[in-house]
Amino acid sequence: DLDSLPFPDRSIYEKYDYFNSHPVRRFMSGRGCPYACNFCFNHTLRRLYSGKGTFVRMRSRHNVLEEIKRVARKYPAMQRVKFEDDTFTLNKKWVIDFLGDYKAHVGMPFACYSRADRVDNELARALKEAGCDRLDFGLETGSERLRNEVLNKKLTDEQIVEASEILRAN
Repeated sequence: DLDSLPFPDRSIYEKYDYFNSHPVRRFMSGRGCPYACNFCFNHTLRRLYSGKGTFVRMRSRHNVLEEIKRVARKYPAMQRVKFEDDTFTLNKKWVIDFLGDYKAHVGMPFACYSRADRVDNELARALKEAGCDRLDFGLETGSERLRNEVLNKKLTDEQIVEASEILRAN
């Protein structure tokens, strides 16, 4: 239960003016990734934690929002949010619900990570409306064969092109 954990202690950085005045603050809404890409460490973590519960876990949206609001109050220089989850858009229902609350209670521009095969028009519209001005997803290589046979990314060229077109349109 990630909500049972305390928020990260950011005070260790307070002695550095750079961090106190930096406009971007980073957050994570969950842990774990269901994908088994060969270049990533998550498949190793999944083996290490096998039998110890669900590997991919999400915080409640209210818990994430509370952390963001507390950090914004404590660090007034904060002007934007960066979600550092491997795939912030993994659980579409969670993200759509969260984005409505985020827009209403935080309202800062933000950036996040996704996968091309997780992007659709509904999600892209919701991200934009909530203030997302940057969404990154990895291509790793322009070769579909290398991407899938060597890196085990399981992502087609068509999915990448479609996601790019959807994001550009939104």
